[in-house]
Order: sequence, then structure tokens, then C-alpha cells
Amino acid sequence: VTGSADAQIGWARRLLHGHGVERDPEAAFRWFTIAARSGDPEALNMVGRCYELGWGVPLDLHEAAEWFGKAAAKGHAWAEFNLASLYAQGRGVPHNEKKAVTLLVRSARRGNPKAMNMLGRFREGSDVPRRSNRSAALWSRWAAERGCFRGQFHHGRFLVAAGRIGDGIHWFRTSLAHAPA
Repeated sequence: VTGSADAQIGWARRLLHGHGVERDPEAAFRWFTIAARSGDPEALNMVGRCYELGWGVPLDLHEAAEWFGKAAAKGHAWAEFNLASLYAQGRGVPHNEKKAVTLLVRSARRGNPKAMNMLGRFREGSDVPRRSNRSAALWSRWAAERGCFRGQFHHGRFLVAAGRIGDGIHWFRTSLAHAPA
């Protein structure tokens, strides 16, 4: 099948979520795979997500990591984040915080607020690269300002710890407003 990878991805998303059509994760996976043949990084990432979450295909974290790696090699920020998450947790790949942080930095530099939040968590609670509450607070603030509800919570937490109670409460409320039910 040839055609527009963007259209194929769009159709796959509709099938995956049941937007305007009957939900069909297996068909969605097939269309993401068709789009991925073009080398489109978004399609490569979405095939990885299908394997990671069992959308239309048996769950296979090793296979998910392979697809995320292909998309990350093309500079796809979400694939970098997704692969970093697998390395951070040792799911489908060996646990490797150094690789996770490297991928998160790349993703964050491309504007991914979830990667910024995760970097804040690493800087606060891990020795890779090294603990730094100052750096953790900055990454959390940047994630918060870009709409990450977890980053908003952690930014609020850092503000409260710094004695800025009112500002912290504002960010807690913002986090709750943006968090999924």
C-alpha cells in the first residue's frame, strides 16, 4: 500500500480510539505498520506504542523498544521519551539510567514536557547524572509551564518547600485541573 503516511497515521488513530468509526485496534496496528514502511518517525513510534501497550498486537516490550529506537534515531521526541521510560524501568531492555537520562535530555530539548518532568525526578532522586534539587526544581518548573500535570505538581511541591505556599497551592490546583480523572 502506498499513500500519505500522515493520512495512514490519522486513519490508524481513528481506528485505535473509535473516533467516527468502530474501534478496531488490530486494524489500527496494521495501518500504523503500513505508514511505518515509509520510515515516518511518528508511525515508527506508534508501532512501538502498539507493542508497548498491546494495542491490536500482543504486548512485546522488547519489540516496542526496537520501534522506539528507530523513531528516536530520526529525532522523534516522543519516541525518545518512550524508549527512555523503558530503560528507566528496565522493561523490555536492560535497566540503564544513563541511557534513559541521555534520551530524556534529547526529548526535553525538543520541547517534550513529560521528559522535562522525568528529568526533574531523576535529578531529585537518582545519582545519574547526580542529585541536584536546584536542577530538579528547574526541570519541574519548565515541565509545569509547558502543561505537564505531573510537572505542575512537583513544581508546586518545590515552591512549598521553599516557603512559597500560595504559589505552590496555585500549581497544585493547576495540576489537578490538567490531570486525568
